[in-house]
Amino acid sequence: MSSGGRREHVFFLICTVACMVIVWPLIVPIAAGAAIGYVCEGTLETLLAKTRRLRAALTPIAILRNRGSSEPLWRWLMALVLMVGILGVFLVPMILFVFSTIQQTAALFDPASNPLLQPGTLNRGIEWISAKLAEFGITASIAEIVTQGKVALGRVSSMAASTLQSAVSGTPEKLVDLTLFLMAWAVFLVNGRSLRAFFLPKVIPWKREREILCETTGDVLRAVIVANILVSLVQAIVVFSFLLPTGTPNVLLWSGLAFFLSFIPLVGTAPIMVGAAVYAFMNDRPGAGIALVVGTVLVGGVDNVLRPFFVKGRASLDFFWVFVAFIGGIAQFGVAGTVLGPLAFSLFVAASKALRGDEISSS
Repeated sequence: MSSGGRREHVFFLICTVACMVIVWPLIVPIAAGAAIGYVCEGTLETLLAKTRRLRAALTPIAILRNRGSSEPLWRWLMALVLMVGILGVFLVPMILFVFSTIQQTAALFDPASNPLLQPGTLNRGIEWISAKLAEFGITASIAEIVTQGKVALGRVSSMAASTLQSAVSGTPEKLVDLTLFLMAWAVFLVNGRSLRAFFLPKVIPWKREREILCETTGDVLRAVIVANILVSLVQAIVVFSFLLPTGTPNVLLWSGLAFFLSFIPLVGTAPIMVGAAVYAFMNDRPGAGIALVVGTVLVGGVDNVLRPFFVKGRASLDFFWVFVAFIGGIAQFGVAGTVLGPLAFSLFVAASKALRGDEISSS
């Protein structure tokens, strides 16, 4: 490389770093969109191959004479079709489940349809609580229980209002993140290969190392996505297995919603299991309530055990190191660490194998 070429290369890297500094506050939605686009590239190529005849039939004769002019437009169209299809598979059922859940929850707080909220039932419930407290040597009158209940309800309402206010105030930022995610998904789905072909040689000038990076990154991303889907499915099955024998109504509805909620970090299936436990205690079934509390802990543990188990095969790592990669990655980078942790360890293993192969061949 000439001195002028070196200067241009260094200048390019400086400009790249400057752009990364600007983009860094938005890196999470952009990186997530780029990762999904990278994983979907093969599906897009398959879709383009299968629709080649349809493209020829729909493309005007004048454009057919210059096939290159129609290719980008058709690629973008098929990319949008693929994105809409993938979003529909997840978003439409989730919206229906959430809508049905809101209806069912509203019915639980309707005195006309829920006998637990009728005055006589509430008084009997307060008397039952007073009797249970007396068994443990705690004497409390009905008035005291009602007063403490109002105070507790006020605190819960205040926390709920604060959470709702925070969610509303953060809505514009979340909408920006969602928009960036969708745009990055589309851009990297359509142009990801050409961008990598241009950018990676400038940053990593060694062909073999670039191949290791691309291959390992693809394997880890696919492994994490498949693991998330499988873990969510297992969690939904476990939730169903606990809700059904404990007499919780609308078991299929809550189990289906659990599948989608398990994809949401820091939320997961806990609201459904805790809500079912509260429902059991309100219906004077403490055994079922205790079983559901135990199930809440069990479902939470499923995530930490099965996710590394499902990832370890594709990531070429032992279960222990995948587990360490997940925990360490989450501790360092939050939700993004579920990908960055296994990716770093997998790259280390791939680089070690390449180095070992070089040492063997040189000896």
